[in-house]
Amino acid sequence: MAKSLWDEFKDLFKTKEEREQEKRKGIDDALEREKDIVRQLEELDKQYNDSVKEEEPDLEKLFPSDSGLREYEYEAETDEEIEAGAKARNDERKAAKQKKLQNDYDEDVADVASDKAKAKRKLDEQFSALDDKYAEKGEEAKDDAIKQGVSRGSILSSVLGELSGQKQNEEESAKNDYQNQIAALDDKLASLETQLNGALEQLDMEAAIDLSKEIDELKKERDKEVEKWDKYNADIRSRQAEFAYEREQDINKYLAEREKQKQEQELALQKQEEKYGYQGEKQENYAKRYEIAYEFYMSLDPSIALAAFNASPNMRYYLGLYYDKLKNELRSLGVSDKKYIF
Repeated sequence: MAKSLWDEFKDLFKTKEEREQEKRKGIDDALEREKDIVRQLEELDKQYNDSVKEEEPDLEKLFPSDSGLREYEYEAETDEEIEAGAKARNDERKAAKQKKLQNDYDEDVADVASDKAKAKRKLDEQFSALDDKYAEKGEEAKDDAIKQGVSRGSILSSVLGELSGQKQNEEESAKNDYQNQIAALDDKLASLETQLNGALEQLDMEAAIDLSKEIDELKKERDKEVEKWDKYNADIRSRQAEFAYEREQDINKYLAEREKQKQEQELALQKQEEKYGYQGEKQENYAKRYEIAYEFYMSLDPSIALAAFNASPNMRYYLGLYYDKLKNELRSLGVSDKKYIF
């Protein structure tokens, strides 16, 4: 705002220091008021930057982070799992063999029982046959005695006694043969039981040895498999690290080249704008900035307008090519030097 003639008249009587203090205060007040203007310029700057903002490159699409390499997830059995599995299989095989041994034993025992039954039937048959045989001989002796007229004599009694003795002898012989067979069959049963117990003990020892061998072999196979997949996964991790490093290098190279092109384009645009001025949307945006700044600085006292403009930390950035234009406008206000009275 321009001073009145009275204000200018009073200024003639101020010292240089007073004038400088007043000017400094005026500039400080102007810079404080300028904050509202800067907020408007910030909004215009944001609008323009948003309109020309380039979409950030999709680095994941251009340079996929997935190498396609995959580690193999190998879940190795623990010692406890190996031992439990081996024992279960060993127990199953052992049980099957035990069952076969028991079945064979039971069949042999059944055969012995059958032989005993046969021997008993044979003995019974022999005794029955002897009964029939000696009953017939007794009748024959009686018939002969009758014919000879001695049916009640001592001769008949002697003959019948002799037949009874023969029968008893044959029965004893048959009974002895039967008892010998039964004894042999009982010995066979004892032998079969001894063989079964021995086979079961042998089976226990063999099963224990087989179990130990199987567990050792399974652990060795497990350890070998773990080592194989550990080596494979280590190789995969190494290749993944190499892939990640090369990807990072490619991205850096791409971004550096992109930044270089951007700077070259900005430099070319800057030269073009310095020669021909802003164009299109940018020109419209900066023209609005200029109008806002122009109205503000023209509202200031002409004696401090140019100084406040020069002191502003913001105007050069927000006005761009319009900075010098506004500066020249403020210079054109033509503030004259004043005389100082001391």
